[in-house]
Amino acid sequence: MLRHHPRVLLLGIGVGLSAFVFQGTVTTYLISYAVQDGLARQTVLNSLAVSSTLAVGVYASALFPLVDTGSTALLVPRSCSASRCCTR
Repeated sequence: MLRHHPRVLLLGIGVGLSAFVFQGTVTTYLISYAVQDGLARQTVLNSLAVSSTLAVGVYASALFPLVDTGSTALLVPRSCSASRCCTR
């Protein structure tokens, strides 16, 4: 892959890392902003932990029933639109 398609490999790595960079940047900014606005740091961190847990739960509760249907038509469009993974 590296010899024959270095551009595709590097683009894939960049796309994969970009979500983590964005999430880290937004989270850091949110914590800083909320603490400067007068909220306790621990309250902000606890709120982020709870909201992350709820987000994972909501995503899983939507995704697992779709997988259980066995229908590719129901599963693929949602996965591709969420992660931009559709192939040509």
